[in-house]
Amino acid sequence: MRFILSAVVFLAILSSQAVGGELYSRSFTKKALRVDYYHSGTSESESFSLDRALEEGPWPGSRVNLIDTLNLGEYQFRVYDVVTGRLIYSRGYSTIFNEWQTTDEAASGMYRTFSESLRFPLPRRAVQVTIARRGKNMAFRELFSVIIDPADPTQIVKETHETS
Repeated sequence: MRFILSAVVFLAILSSQAVGGELYSRSFTKKALRVDYYHSGTSESESFSLDRALEEGPWPGSRVNLIDTLNLGEYQFRVYDVVTGRLIYSRGYSTIFNEWQTTDEAASGMYRTFSESLRFPLPRRAVQVTIARRGKNMAFRELFSVIIDPADPTQIVKETHETS
């Protein structure tokens, strides 16, 4: 009985890795994409604006666990394939901006801007990147959305290596 249970667990893990690997190869290249954005506001307000998208070197993260199932962090970013609308990547995270919102400066209405970044595998085609924040009821509410098309040379800055 123990052997059968072990075999079933092993096959389930193997199957999930195959599915995850297939989603990765269908949706992403071997490189990474860094999306830099500005996160601004006070203790009562916040806004986002895109700075740039930068193609980086090889993607160092998982090629299997692409959808975040841990449900951790104050924020969550999601990456959707524009053509199919399918969620292809997500991660939960927290920010310095969120901590700053708890300060006396922020409570007095002082407006600050923080530079933040998201990293995920470089998509093969256009994606919609969304940022959502957890509400008091613990559900995420979308606050920002941008379309990024890797085929558009004006949207993604290519990584360059300077030599001396």
